[in-house]
Formats: sequence, structure tokens, C-alpha cells
Amino acid sequence: MSENDKDFPITEGKNIANLEELKEFRRFKRLTVIENIITKFIGILPFLVGAWCLKDAIIAFAGKETATYIKLLTDITTNIRMDEWIAYFLCVILGGGGTIFAYKERKLRKKKVTYLAKRLQKFENVIDPNRSSSNLHETGDTKIGD
Repeated sequence: MSENDKDFPITEGKNIANLEELKEFRRFKRLTVIENIITKFIGILPFLVGAWCLKDAIIAFAGKETATYIKLLTDITTNIRMDEWIAYFLCVILGGGGTIFAYKERKLRKKKVTYLAKRLQKFENVIDPNRSSSNLHETGDTKIGD
């Protein structure tokens, strides 16, 4: 048996049954390689189609029409005016939402720090019971005088 056929489970000896098994094994290996190539091509296919479509769009807009479309787009976007009360409303909603989110996130962080600090203190006491504390607040805040 050669070194190339080490992964092929053939018993020693060269008879017709082993040759048929070897042919079947090589056919299976070939199909596995082909399947891997097809699978990778199918994974890349959407990107190739997208690039092909994008190429046609770029060619269509290239040249003298591009400047006209950019000018038209900038004119449309600069002439759109939003009522002031809608802008204020959006500022209050987005600003208030951000503030509420920050408050809840801070509360959650302090809760997690408290949990982890108690857990760490328990492990430190197991290792060294005479260990001194830095007198930090259990939420991780520093002392008032610092």
C-alpha cells in the first residue's frame, strides 16, 4: 500500500474487490471536491451578480449626466424644510430616550459591579483571610473624601 492511500481503509492484498473499493473511494473523493467547489461558488454568486449589476449602473451614469444628477439631488435635499415643532419633538424624544437608556444602563452596570465585587471578595477571603479592604462602596464608587 502506498503512502497516498493511507486514509483509504483497504486490507492488505491486491484482489479485484479491493480495486473496486479503491475506484469507488476515488470517485467519492472526486465528488467531494466537486461539491466543495460548487458550494463555494454558490456562496460567491450573489456578490458576482451584484457586482455585475453595479457595473451596468456605473456605466449608465458615467459621463455628462452624473453632474446633472448630483446637482438635482443637492437642490432637492437643501430645499426640504422641516417644521420647527417636529424638529423640537424629535430632539425631545431622542434626547429623552438617550437619557433614559443611559440611566438604566448605569443602574445595570452598578448592579453587575456589586455582584462581581461580592464574588471577588469571597474568593479573596478564601485565599487570604487577613486581607485589608480599600473601603470602596459596594457599587464600585470611591469614598467621598477622595
